Amino acid sequence: MTRAKILTLRSAPNFDPSDDTALFWTENAFHYRYAKMVAEGKAIPDVDIRMQYPEGMHVFRDEMPMMERFVGYAFRRFAPPGMRFHVFLLTLVCVYSSLIIFPAYLLAARAWDGAGSGVTAVLFYALTYSFIGPVVLGAFVRQDFALPFLFLGTHFLLAGLESGRWRTWLAAFLTAFAFASWHLSQFYYLVLLTGIILVYFASGDRRSQIAHAVGVMTLVLACVSLFVLPLRSGGFPFSMAMLLSYAFLLAHYAPGRRTIATWKRALVFVGAFILLVGVVTLVFGEHATRYSHVYRLMIDKIRFLGVKPADPSQLSFESRVMWTSSFLSPSLQVMAGWMSGAWVAAAAAAVFAVLGMWRARRVSVSGALILWMSAVFAVLFALIHRMDIFASFFVCVLAGRAFPRDWNTRKGYAGIAVIAGLVMFSYWNLTRMYMISGSPPPELVRPLIEEIRRSTEQDDVILASFPLSPVICAYTERPVIIHSKFENLRVREKVEEFYNALFSDEETFFGFCGKYNVKYVVYDPVMLLNLSTESVRYIADRLDLTDDVAAVRMHLLPESLAHFLLVLQNDHYRVFRVLDRPRQPGPLPFAKLPIYDGRRFRREDLRIREE
Repeated sequence: MTRAKILTLRSAPNFDPSDDTALFWTENAFHYRYAKMVAEGKAIPDVDIRMQYPEGMHVFRDEMPMMERFVGYAFRRFAPPGMRFHVFLLTLVCVYSSLIIFPAYLLAARAWDGAGSGVTAVLFYALTYSFIGPVVLGAFVRQDFALPFLFLGTHFLLAGLESGRWRTWLAAFLTAFAFASWHLSQFYYLVLLTGIILVYFASGDRRSQIAHAVGVMTLVLACVSLFVLPLRSGGFPFSMAMLLSYAFLLAHYAPGRRTIATWKRALVFVGAFILLVGVVTLVFGEHATRYSHVYRLMIDKIRFLGVKPADPSQLSFESRVMWTSSFLSPSLQVMAGWMSGAWVAAAAAAVFAVLGMWRARRVSVSGALILWMSAVFAVLFALIHRMDIFASFFVCVLAGRAFPRDWNTRKGYAGIAVIAGLVMFSYWNLTRMYMISGSPPPELVRPLIEEIRRSTEQDDVILASFPLSPVICAYTERPVIIHSKFENLRVREKVEEFYNALFSDEETFFGFCGKYNVKYVVYDPVMLLNLSTESVRYIADRLDLTDDVAAVRMHLLPESLAHFLLVLQNDHYRVFRVLDRPRQPGPLPFAKLPIYDGRRFRREDLRIREE
């Protein structure tokens, strides 16, 4: 499977083994910058002024560059002579992202009592888009590095719930490593912990083991968070998952040796959780502040049933800016296609699992948790595209239950034949799926990068959109104002400030540029032309504009600008130099390309009115 990923990657149209320029986009470029520093023997700065000018990006406080350091050190130690860093990096990503098949096998084999179930889960998972697609399209994201540890931790946690001892401690340390590598691990654990607590109250079995396991996880995660700066600075000890853990442990251990009714214990748990949330909200706000964009997005997704409203004013800025790209709701076609045969097998497996527990009059802890994780992440996948990474994994682990336990019978052979047919259907569906990256082709961005390298000074500050800014910083070393890491509250504030200024008059936008000492502005024509619910205008809540707006003039009337001089243009970008002194508006030595030609657009179609 790893070799198949590597071969597919190297045949991709955006892959150039001799040139890494603009290969990585948005957060991928952000990660690539720091990985390359380590690969070249440089130290990652504690505060990176160039990635977040002027205040600086606190890399080790706000980010988790575990993956970047691992890849950089691995290159220095193991790369063959003459191999380019980006070639080594993407090859290594293909390797470690494939390790996820091991926890898939182990979880399915344990939950459904058989190696056949584990093999079935692996076959289905290896043929999902989530396992293949992002990696072969050149993604360099932390989830591929953290997920094998996170899911392996889940396997040992479930094993610990049954047999205890060292497995629970191993689960805790594996999970802690994932927490120190990727922010989203915390939200995964919140879903898992909620399922464990529900199983605790729904079943009278193994309550002591469950409480012991949660206690070990809580102790290890709390201790690790004191030493891992991003977790400590983000208030992880007071996060929702940890508060849930504290309340649960209080509900279990507070009564001591006394036996109390389940409903009374549940009331203690709910009351303790509400009290803890109230106290922490008043006293400690770091975690809620850092992840407020995630919480608000989830609330708005539920409020509007996954359908983005046409009126942007109905959403907060944080929801508008997050509800794009991988945070959109996937279509039913995408949901069905990405897991194809696994959905069918998982549906049958869910019926088998529920009926088995009903007949046994006993809840299987592992089986119940696999059902829970599959159901919750399937719903979250329907709301947020990015949740496919969890949904695909657990749906395929659940599908492992479809493997017949009495396989060595006529009925068992029939079941295996059906599974084989579904696996072949998944393979056929994957081979006909057109994999397309959400990033622009490197050849469209390279001219911009090369011009910035050639025509600007090392310390010239560049203002561009938040997806493009990390690319500029990574490949030119020029300082940028914003980037795409929205866990950083200051970045979210600056993005909102930038977009508001861009869709105000020229003087306001010039004032914004002066505030941050901007020397060059990179303008993307879709900033004006795109009016969809994913557009910059929608995010800024400026679907209706007047013709004195800076973005309108940059696009249609650059010759009328007094504070900005057009110095580069092509069909994809315009670059303006911010002038120290205002110029007299007049003709510019550039041809009017069709995409910027106002005669080709009706003002009413662009919702622009005269002022």
